Amino acid sequence: MSEILSEKFMSLPEYKRLQHRQMGFLFMLEHLDQHDGGLIIETGTARAKDAWEGDGQSTLIWDWVISEKPGYKAISLDVSPESCKAAREQVKKVNVVETESLSFLNKMSEDDLKDLRLLYLDSFDWSEELHLKSSFHHFCELASVWRLLPSGCMIAVDDRHSEEMGKHMMVMFFMQKLGIPVAFKYYQIGWIKP
Repeated sequence: MSEILSEKFMSLPEYKRLQHRQMGFLFMLEHLDQHDGGLIIETGTARAKDAWEGDGQSTLIWDWVISEKPGYKAISLDVSPESCKAAREQVKKVNVVETESLSFLNKMSEDDLKDLRLLYLDSFDWSEELHLKSSFHHFCELASVWRLLPSGCMIAVDDRHSEEMGKHMMVMFFMQKLGIPVAFKYYQIGWIKP
C-alpha cells in the first residue's frame, strides 16, 4: 500500500469505523496515489452524518483526498435533495450535484472524463428484493461512459454481499466478458480499465 494516502488514512480514527470497507478504500487510495491529481466521480453521496459503519462516507474520503492532494477534484451525484444537503454540510471541496446519475453521466464528453482516475458506483440502494434493479442501474451508469473512460481508470462498486449478490453483479459479468481481471475484491470490488 502507498505510504502516502493509505498510510495517513489508516491513522485516522474514521478508518477503524469503516469495518468491512477498510481494504477496498485502501486499494482505491493506493490507486489515486499513483497520480498527482485528476477527477473522482461517485454516484450516491454521503446522505447521513457520521455514518462510517453503515454507509462508508466515501464523499468525506474524497474530500480528505483533495485536502491531501490538491490536484484532485471530485463530483458526487445524488438524486435526493436531502442527501445532497447532508453531504454539502459535511464536505468543503467535493462538488455535490443534485441530479439523476445516469442522466448526468450520459451527457459527459471524452474531454470531461480524460483525467478520470476513479468511478465509484454506489447510487441505488441494494436489497434482496431490489437486487436486479440495483445491479442493473450500476451497470447502466458504467455503460453510459465506458467507451469514454481513459485507460487506467479504476471502476469500483460498493455493497458486494457475495460473489453474485450485490450492486456489482452485472458490472462484474460485463468485466468478465471483456476479460478484465478484478483489481481487488472485498465488500467493495474494483477493476482497472485497460
